[in-house]
Amino acid sequence: MNTMSSPFEPEIEIRLTDKNHALTEALVEAALQLGVDPSRESTRLQDAIDVDSLLALVDASDNPASDLQVSFDIWGIRYVVTPEKVAASRRD
Repeated sequence: MNTMSSPFEPEIEIRLTDKNHALTEALVEAALQLGVDPSRESTRLQDAIDVDSLLALVDASDNPASDLQVSFDIWGIRYVVTPEKVAASRRD
């Protein structure tokens, strides 16, 4: 069930290569590329989402081409995470 009101069109896409630390790095890198410095934001990533659980969910997919995706908003950015990539776009 898609609850998003309009199709998500990412401004940034970052492929996940080494999933151990790549997910957090990709989330931060996408924010920086969109002009948001997470270190200056009042909400820490770890306080908004459980990165380990998100990684476990994404890794649980045995098929990297599956349609599993997790989306969330933080720092004025909409993220969509799949087993292969992190996509992000500013919420305006």
